[in-house]
Amino acid sequence: MNASAYSVRVRCVSARTADEYIAWLRDGHVQEVVDCGAVAAAIVRLDPDATAALGFGVEVRYTFPDRAAMEAYLRDHAPRLRAIGTARWGSVPGIAFERSTGAVVETYVPTRR
Repeated sequence: MNASAYSVRVRCVSARTADEYIAWLRDGHVQEVVDCGAVAAAIVRLDPDATAALGFGVEVRYTFPDRAAMEAYLRDHAPRLRAIGTARWGSVPGIAFERSTGAVVETYVPTRR
C-alpha cells in the first residue's frame, strides 16, 4: 500500500502574515495533524512570487501511511482543525488556502553521499 500525501498551500499578501502562519503551525497545529494520523510533515516556505497579488506562500505537506489513514483524518479530524484555522485566519485580509491530496509514488533517500 502506498503512502498518501495531503498538502495545504497558503498564499499571503505579506511576508509578515506568512511568518505568523508558520509560527501558528509550529505552535501546535502540525503536531495535532500528526497526532491524528500523519506520520510526517514538512513546512515549506515557498519562494516569493513578485507577479502574484498574494506573493508569499507556505505549504504544509503531510504524509499518511496509506489512503485509509488520510481519509480517516479528513473525515474525523480535519473539520475540527479547519474550524480552528478558520477562526484564527478566516478574517485575515489577503490570505488564500488551497488543499490537495494524492498517492506517494516514490520516496527517495540518498544511498550514497
